[in-house]
Amino acid sequence: MSPEKKPFFSIIVPVYNTESFLNKCIDSILAQTFTDFELILVDDGSKDNSLAICRDFEEIDSRVSVIIHPENKGLCKSRDDGLCKASGDYIVWVDSDDFIDENRLSTLYNEIQKTKCDVVITKYIHECENGKQIIFSDSIPNGFYSGEKYEEIKPHIMEFNRKSGMRNIHTVLWNKAFKSELMKISKYKIPLSVKIGEDTPRTFIALLMAKSISLISDSSYHYVQRPGQMMKVRYENNYWENAMSIYSLIRDMNNEYKFANRDISYEINQNICIDSLNSVIMEINHSGKSKEQIISRINEICDSSIFNMAASKDLIKKQAFYFKPGLHAMKNSSLKTLRAYAMVWKLLMG
Repeated sequence: MSPEKKPFFSIIVPVYNTESFLNKCIDSILAQTFTDFELILVDDGSKDNSLAICRDFEEIDSRVSVIIHPENKGLCKSRDDGLCKASGDYIVWVDSDDFIDENRLSTLYNEIQKTKCDVVITKYIHECENGKQIIFSDSIPNGFYSGEKYEEIKPHIMEFNRKSGMRNIHTVLWNKAFKSELMKISKYKIPLSVKIGEDTPRTFIALLMAKSISLISDSSYHYVQRPGQMMKVRYENNYWENAMSIYSLIRDMNNEYKFANRDISYEINQNICIDSLNSVIMEINHSGKSKEQIISRINEICDSSIFNMAASKDLIKKQAFYFKPGLHAMKNSSLKTLRAYAMVWKLLMG
């Protein structure tokens, strides 16, 4: 790639202690049939052989560059620094323990050329530890959305779907290609204290700022479940504060940029409520705290102004049946009901 020519894609791969997966990941990127890209590897203070692997690829392919963090600074900082270096027209993300099919970039490029969309969203394959493959897709139907058609769905992209229990568009970055300027709007604005769900504000700020998106049936991204990594909830002490800071940022940036022609406060409030409920479930089922500590923490969340301002009667009424009882119990500060609800949730989720 000549120094003066900008690549079409900037592919950013945050790296931290993934030496067992990294070669396959990078090989899958460099094997792309579409070659007009740069690959930015951000090693975030890895303690294993990951940095050496990154440097080896940098030496043999001029499209590869490495950013080095001498100490671990977290995923948020790695993504920000990668964006700072990126010069491509579109940003593509790949996690360092995942891999992509050789036609992924060509598929993304062709869709962008056809529709001139700001964001392309694909399905993805979950590569399970037992060898099973599961294809995940978003609830919003495939198609090209622009102008008024896109403005109509903006107030719903963050909503939790009543059937699936997941957001209508998943928050992950890596099943999407974003126009570069959309990704860079939130660069260095997400607090480094955000350790869980860092993709959420970055993804939704970009989607809400976009003028058009295209959802396609391609499933060339492979999300790999690591050995021993089960899809179960683990306790995070500051999960609730982390989530509330995310939605506060989205709300503040919406006030600054006016993301949509329509009001998006419902979807922000819904996310506040459901993540508050998730926090309570986590405290009851996974925290390992004393009964008194758990009660104190639940009261703190249930009595918080941010939850109570978001959890209107009308909002709770509209939720899926599996969220509604828990939100009612939170609103009424019914600890007995919340404990029973959390127990049922644990049995259902395993």
